[in-house]
Formats: sequence, structure tokens, C-alpha cells
Amino acid sequence: MNKMVRTMTSTQAYKNFKAIDEHDMKRLLCTRCSHPTTTCYCHTLQSVTNDWPVLILQHPNEAKHALGTARIAALSLTNCQLFTATAPENSPTLLAQLTVNDTLVVYPSADAIELSELLAKQPIAPLNHLQPTTTPSPYYQLLFLDGTWRKTRRMLYESPLLQQLPKLTFTPNQTQLSRYRIRKAPSVNYLSTVESIALVLERLEKNVNKYQGLLSTQAWMVEKQISAMGPATYGKNYTAQNEAGSE
Repeated sequence: MNKMVRTMTSTQAYKNFKAIDEHDMKRLLCTRCSHPTTTCYCHTLQSVTNDWPVLILQHPNEAKHALGTARIAALSLTNCQLFTATAPENSPTLLAQLTVNDTLVVYPSADAIELSELLAKQPIAPLNHLQPTTTPSPYYQLLFLDGTWRKTRRMLYESPLLQQLPKLTFTPNQTQLSRYRIRKAPSVNYLSTVESIALVLERLEKNVNKYQGLLSTQAWMVEKQISAMGPATYGKNYTAQNEAGSE
């Protein structure tokens, strides 16, 4: 009897050890994309040279979110920098770049210029800047805010510098609505960070296919996550709200 108890205990211990080991394997993170190795998307990344420099100001909470998309852009675009802070004033490197270069903050604020209006300007000239540019360039640099909509609104309105910089907004057409089906957004017209970056660069450079690789990586990540959570969980937590248009 005692021998049987010991045998059962050993078997259970092995099962527990195996479960812990499998859990740890799932949580091993890729040092490049910061995803668990089981959902690493690095093999899907495609390097793209973007003409318009891209800066991303990422809220610290977003940096910890496994389903964020800003890193896809940072790893794909050759002319892209990712900064993690609540405001440019808290990032000396970003602050230095914003005060010497013409910058457009891509954000749908009330005072934002529509992208189509910007494209109509020939030639494109700076709308506004805090100081004269030190290096002449035909391009603005673009600053995207990365975080939940509540967090990015707070980032914008609590930063005197961000409030001073000119804003750029855009409206996606029906073929460009978000396919980022695993996080919530206020409206179907709201895109993920990487979707916004791809769309703005596509329109500015007049090249509809150039940035599809970024969207392909996001699509792979989304499908992998849906598969991991299971169709029942996805259907319960996401399908209804996507159909209602609130992502």
C-alpha cells in the first residue's frame, strides 16, 4: 500500500514538473520581438526603407503589452526609432530630435491637418516648427503615439511640446479598416499603431504595396493569438464587439 502511494506520488510529481517545464518554455522570450518563443514573429518580418522618418513614443504600459504592434514597425522600418516614455520631455534623445527637426504628430486632434490636404501642397513645406531645421530635408519626420486611446490622449494633453507641434490626421477607406481584431478601439476607423504607420507612409510615398509586409506580420501575430486563446474565448470576448464596430 505504501509502495503504491509512493508510486502515485512520483507520477504526480513528474506530471507537475512537466507542466511547470512546459509553462516555462512557453514564457521564454525572444530577445528581438519580446514575444514568447512559441509566438515569435521575427521570421515574418520584412525590412523596408521608409523615406519619411518615423518616431514612435510608446507609453511604458504599452511596452509591457504582448499584443502591441509598435515593435513590428521598429523592427521592419530602416528609418524608425522607438522611445518608451510618457512624454518627449522625459526622453532626452527624443526631445533633442523634436526641437531641431520639423515634426508632424500623427493624432486625430481637433487642430490636425488632414493627410489629403498635406498631399495637395506642392511642394511640401514645413507647417510649423519650434526652431529652424538644422539639416534641410524634403520630408517631415512623423511622430506616432503608441498606447491605449486613453493613455495617448493623456500623453498628448499633458505634454506642452506635443501640444505645440502640428498634428496630422487621416481617414482610412473601406479597404483599410483595422484588422487588429484582438484589442478594443473606440471606432472601426481607429487603427493599430503599425496599421497607422503603414497607411500614412503608403499615402505619403504613393506606393500602395510597399508596406504590406508590416501588415502581414501583424496578421500572423493576430491569427497566432486567436489560435492560442481558442475560438470560443475569441468569439465571446471579441467577435461581438468587432461586429459592433468598437474593436
